[in-house]
Order: sequence, then C-alpha cells, then structure tokens
Amino acid sequence: MKKIFMFGLILCCSLNLTTECFSGSVRDSCVVRMKATSMDWTRNTVVTSGSAFFKAWGEEVSHKAGVAERQAKIRAIKNLYDFLGEIYLDSSTTISHAQKKNPGMARDLFAMAQQAVVVETVRTSGHGYLVEVFVKLDLWDEQVRLFMPDFLFARTLKRNLKGNEVLLRGDCVINIDATGLEVSPAIIPSITDEHLDILYRASILGSGQRSGKSNIGYTSSSGSEPVFRTIRSHDQTMWIRADKASGELGTDILLDADGAERFTRVISSSKDDCSINIILK
Repeated sequence: MKKIFMFGLILCCSLNLTTECFSGSVRDSCVVRMKATSMDWTRNTVVTSGSAFFKAWGEEVSHKAGVAERQAKIRAIKNLYDFLGEIYLDSSTTISHAQKKNPGMARDLFAMAQQAVVVETVRTSGHGYLVEVFVKLDLWDEQVRLFMPDFLFARTLKRNLKGNEVLLRGDCVINIDATGLEVSPAIIPSITDEHLDILYRASILGSGQRSGKSNIGYTSSSGSEPVFRTIRSHDQTMWIRADKASGELGTDILLDADGAERFTRVISSSKDDCSINIILK
C-alpha cells in the first residue's frame, strides 16, 4: 500500500506540472534552466541556451510561441550571465568574486551579457512544443567590449633581461605546448618560472576596451609534432614545452629552468611584443 501511495503522489505531481506547463501560458516554473553550453577559448566566444514550453493547440498558438521564445532567450542570457561569473579571471579568483568588490561591475557584466545574439532556435514537438534558444557572446565584438568591466583587461607585465640587446625584428611568435597538462584557461593567465616568479602576464582580451589585439591567447593542438627550438632570426617561431600548470586554480603555465631562460631571452630580444600561444589539448 505504501508503494502504491508513493506512486500515486508522484503521478499527481507530474500531472500538475504538465497541466501548468501546457495550460497555454508560459510560467517561470516551466522554463528549463540549462547550464551554459561552452566557451571557445580559441575564439573567445561563449554560447549558452535557454528553453521554454508552450501549448501546441488552441487559439493564439503563434502568440504563445513568441512568448515562449522570448522567455527562452531571457533564460539563455541569464544562464550566460551566471556562466560568465564562473570563468576564472586569473590564478586566484573568478569573475564573480572580482565583481563583488564593486556592484557597478556586476551591472556592466549583465549589460555585456545582454549584447549576446541569437544564433539558433530549435523547436521540438510532442504534447506541446519545446523552444530552445541559443545565444552567443563574442568577447572581441566592439559593441560587447564597450560594456566590459575594467578588471577583464590587464597591462602586459613581462620580465626583461637587463642590458639585453634587441636582436629580433618582425613577427615573434612563442608557442607554449601545454597539451596533456591540467591547465584551466583564464582571462589573465601568467607564465612563471620554477620559483613561481612571473615571466609574463597579460589578458587574452588585451590591455583595454579600445585595444585591437592581445599578445597572449589559447589555441588547440594541430596534432603534428612540434620542433622545440629557439628563434635565431626575425619572423620565426619558437616552441617551448610547459612543465606543469600552477597557481591556486591551475591557470598559470610553469616553465622549467631551461624553458624559462629561453622564453625570457626571446621576449627581451624582441623589438615588438611577441605573440604567445598557449596550446591546449
């Protein structure tokens, strides 16, 4: 009898929820909160989704579909805002923790999330219709960057060798192979030596809202075997293998003694700032 009672209670609750969701109005309790889909660190884009149900029969179906779609978009943007807060800012904090220090920054972040654009709308039929809206936020979009809080940017910090002669002119590219390591991407990663002293630190979003590029970023592995060598002339690329991930949140890249010496020598010898690519798996 106890099992029968529990089954009846569960069935009753399910019927009540179904009746609410398909009563013709889109209620907040019927909107499915979906966790953010992904962040592409190689393109600096975030995609999230939100969904809602609407009744597929009766009058004003098109109106109910429009209401559901708007609700789904609102939820997608809310999910986007929540996910942005979970992103690592640097090796010791997340974006949400950083913004708590200044309420104005939270408003800027929400305004930034609202600049996301709808990239896909999916409707799945059944007893009713499930509308799922996907939105994308491009962190390099000029309009989006106008709303970015200042803490997302950072002035480039690098260690230079004293009295080192400028030998490299033209493009200077340093690829740091971190494949196979448990590296957590962050907005402001650091490259450190074995003593955890910072060799290089910068934001993947540049130094400010008006900055046209960043000198550090993430890329995916091509699968080909890299040749680990030092730059010997202009317009060449140097490969360095990372030793391990470091920092409280595992976002920093630690180089061994040899790698740190080569890295510092190259960035000190370059007339212009080098482009640094952190290669992830």
